[in-house]
Amino acid sequence: TYPYGTSELEHSRGTIGTSTKETLKTVGNGYGGWNKDRSELVNSSYAWAERGGGDTSTTVAGVFAFSNNTGGANVAVGFRLVLALTA
Repeated sequence: TYPYGTSELEHSRGTIGTSTKETLKTVGNGYGGWNKDRSELVNSSYAWAERGGGDTSTTVAGVFAFSNNTGGANVAVGFRLVLALTA
């Protein structure tokens, strides 16, 4: 979880280990991720996290991109499941 915030550009709310701080090149910029990828945190209006960017995001979508979403259906955004095993 992230601390409550109302702006997706409050990058101080990012956390190490979720690639919301490690891959951030410019703080306070919606396209401040590595390779100028999108960098928007979840907020009160868009509470679902999105990684990589949708197919309509073109040049700002990439492996370092993170953004937010309403959680509703969207034909431009896919997903993949990740299973993390610990010893």
